[in-house]
Amino acid sequence: MHGILKDMFVLGLPLLEKILRPVVVYAFLVISLRLSGKRELVQLNPFDLVVLLTLSNTVQNAIIGDDNSVTGGLIGHSEDRAEDKQKQAAAQYAAAHPP
Repeated sequence: MHGILKDMFVLGLPLLEKILRPVVVYAFLVISLRLSGKRELVQLNPFDLVVLLTLSNTVQNAIIGDDNSVTGGLIGHSEDRAEDKQKQAAAQYAAAHPP
């Protein structure tokens, strides 16, 4: 039983690496999607959706690394939520302060 709990809750990666991986991947995706242009993001077709789903599956490995623990998943989820909150705050600020 001890081995199961260890596999579930002991991180397979250092905590700092677990936090930095989603930040780096998120920044790369935001920059690369911005470079593709806003019009293309609005006009998604089914093929584009398949490409985005494939991309999400690919970057999942970059985000989680060799860690499949529950604790690692919770940290990754918390990091994603924090990035989402930051994005929402930036969008609200931009809407309230137009150029």
